Formats: sequence, C-alpha cells, structure tokens
Amino acid sequence: MNATPRRPAALFDFDGTLTRRDTMLGFMLHLLRQQPGAARALGPALRRLPAYLAGRAGKADMKALLLRAFVRLPAEAREPLVRRFHDAFLAPRYLAGGVERVAWHRRQGHLLVLASASVELYLRPVAEALGFDHLLATRMQLDDPPRPLGANCYEREKVNRLLAEPWFGQVDWPASWAYSDHSSDLPMLMLCGHPVAANPKPDLRRFATRAGWDIVDWK
Repeated sequence: MNATPRRPAALFDFDGTLTRRDTMLGFMLHLLRQQPGAARALGPALRRLPAYLAGRAGKADMKALLLRAFVRLPAEAREPLVRRFHDAFLAPRYLAGGVERVAWHRRQGHLLVLASASVELYLRPVAEALGFDHLLATRMQLDDPPRPLGANCYEREKVNRLLAEPWFGQVDWPASWAYSDHSSDLPMLMLCGHPVAANPKPDLRRFATRAGWDIVDWK
C-alpha cells in the first residue's frame, strides 16, 4: 500500500507581510473609538510601557495588558466589535499582491497557514476571509484580567507551534513556501524550501539578497 503523498504548505506572516501596518495598535485604537470608556482599563499597560520599550517586559504580557480594555466589554459586544475591526480596518489594508499569492497557493492545492505574533482573537476573521486552512497566533485567555496562553507566537515559537501540529509530518517541507517581512521569522522561512522575503525590512532584505532568496514588494 502506497503512503499518502505529502502536501506542500504556504506559510504567511501577517503584519507587514499581508497588511500595510502593525495591527495591535490599530485594534486598540478601533476599540477606544467604539468604546471610549475602555481607556480607563489601560493604566497598567501605560505604566508597563517603559519596561516594555527597554526590553524588560514580554510581548505576550504587554498584549494581555492591552486587552484589559477589550475584556471590559459585555460578552455580546465582543464578536461584533472584532468583525467590525476586520471589515473597517484590516480588510482595506490587505496588500493586493499578497492576497493574490494566497489565492495562487490555494489553486495549487497547498496547505495555507497564517502564522503571526498578533492576537488570535482578531486574526480569526482574517483566516476565514482569505481562506487559510490553519491559524497559528498568540493565544490569550480572555478572562479579567487577560493572560497569555503559552508563549508569544514570535521568532522560534512559530516553528515550535508548527512542530506541535498533528499535520506537521504530512507536509512536504522542501517543497513548501514561507513569506515574511521581518528577520524575526528566519526560523520559519528557513524551514521551507522556498523562503520569500515579502516587503522586507532592510535587515531581511540584505539577508535574502545574500542567500539568493526571492524578494517581492507587494502593493
């Protein structure tokens, strides 16, 4: 009996790769425009900001502090707000070239994976809208106060999350693709046989040029 052929995957970072800007700040601004009173919950995050900027506070912990404003919303208001954020803020900022590349991989029958350090909470509508098969993102327990569920999905942690997936061994990794704009994603990019620097920051552009990787600048 023949073994099931392995399937190539296409891994996509999100912020700066498929969209024009960082999304966590955009989410908080959207939340505060919709619910101005939620600003009162951001005091702990503002007090922690100097430590975060100095590298003494973790990114996942900072995201949890920012989400204090979100969890103060009534439960029935949360999902509509997240959907409005996607439709009003995220969808208009998708990079057309990136969306076209996702569609190309779908036509090839590749396994589509959105792998981002952004919060899973507001990336679910993105994964649904763009037709991703799997979403790997920073997970949060949305109690009051919120707390991280595991590590920030960043740098090597993206590969750790991939390794933990039950479908990891069913992927043809030498035939797979990965896209990112940032050198923090080198572990994910180097996992795949076709790494692509997408809208790369200068350090990744230099690395990709030296390594002979594909470089794309999506509009």
